[in-house]
Amino acid sequence: MNWLLNWLRAPDQVLANKDPIAIALYEKYNRLSMPNMRLNQEEAESLIDYIEEESQRLSGEPGPATHKASAAASLSSSTPETASGDVVAVMNAWVRETDAKAKVNAGYMTLINVGAEDVVVTGVKSQSYESIEVHEMKTVDGLMEMRELTEMTIPAQGQVQLVPGGRHLMLRGPKQHFTVGEVVEMTLNFKSGRQQRLSVMVEAR
Repeated sequence: MNWLLNWLRAPDQVLANKDPIAIALYEKYNRLSMPNMRLNQEEAESLIDYIEEESQRLSGEPGPATHKASAAASLSSSTPETASGDVVAVMNAWVRETDAKAKVNAGYMTLINVGAEDVVVTGVKSQSYESIEVHEMKTVDGLMEMRELTEMTIPAQGQVQLVPGGRHLMLRGPKQHFTVGEVVEMTLNFKSGRQQRLSVMVEAR
């Protein structure tokens, strides 16, 4: 477990230290090294849980979910019908708890593309909100501006972070009031036409 955690968090360093397993994998896969996606401890552990659950699902082996409650809400996988290029892991997904009269909210998450091809997200939907937009904060002529993104590309073997003060989800027109501990159901829409459902935890950060 410790080796896998180290490998997921810093594969380039493990390879540079001439770890025999890392070297064997490097040679086996045509000397193509795994990119350093700069995962923290929690993200790496959640990704291991994801890999274990997918392995159980694909092998048909029964067994309880290995996620902790917080990881279950922040990490979701594609349905079995999803194309190979649209497999993403969703980690650290959360929305703020807002005042009951608030008309907008913000959502954050890390999207990790574990596939060999780029993945393009064209939208996010939820029955709990009238609309969800992807916004990006940028500095233009010394001033911060926010603009809507109609597409968001997650590079192969890479990740996109939606974080406070940067790229984020703008949730408009809530149809109900969510409190801490509740879950907002969302759907990611991909350019390929595929969809992926995910559960996002409400937190008071």
